[in-house]
Amino acid sequence: MGFLKSLKDFFGRSQSRNSSTHNRRILETDLGESGDFSSNFNKAMMVLNQRINSRFPDNYEAGSNANRDYSRDYGDDRAAAIDTASAAVAAALRKGAGVREAAEAGAASIGI
Repeated sequence: MGFLKSLKDFFGRSQSRNSSTHNRRILETDLGESGDFSSNFNKAMMVLNQRINSRFPDNYEAGSNANRDYSRDYGDDRAAAIDTASAAVAAALRKGAGVREAAEAGAASIGI
């Protein structure tokens, strides 16, 4: 259920001031290992979320940035990046990586 919730959060939320503050709080907290795959996966994806948002903006955020190409659909790139990163995070966690290591593996898989 945690995996589905994290995907819903990524696809259903654009970056706002509140989500940015929430992401900073997640990064500042101790990311201790709970041993629960879903919990660790969610923590790793939250760590990675801000980086994904800056590199792969949703269409709303991309449209409000003067330096972005308005004719480009960023949604497909964002969806592909989230799919790739979440698979890499899950694989890293299954191999015994910690939350931060799994987040870095996800980032590396999409080149950020």
